[in-house]
Amino acid sequence: MPIGVFLTYLGLVFLALSMNKHYKEVLNKNIEQSMQKFAKLLGFAFLIMGFFVFVKMFSISLGITYFVAILTVCVLTIAMILTYKAKYLMQISFLFLLLTLVLVLFNN
Repeated sequence: MPIGVFLTYLGLVFLALSMNKHYKEVLNKNIEQSMQKFAKLLGFAFLIMGFFVFVKMFSISLGITYFVAILTVCVLTIAMILTYKAKYLMQISFLFLLLTLVLVLFNN
């Protein structure tokens, strides 16, 4: 489950960074057209992977339910980060990656 949550979060981060406003807030420069398309593609790819992780772990009905619930939490989290501490989005995402790795490795 932590992998599905992280993939969903990562997909939403890439979708947010594909917008010039958020990219400029986080990285202090304008986004190039090719990078914008690449970030959008990565965002949708990670969201689809996260969706399939939830469907594989649970049945189709529960997988969709959990995915939408996690999607909501991730959207609110990213919106709060971009609103109040946009400069720290990458650092918070890295900490979230480390937390995911710890949860996956010690999940016994």
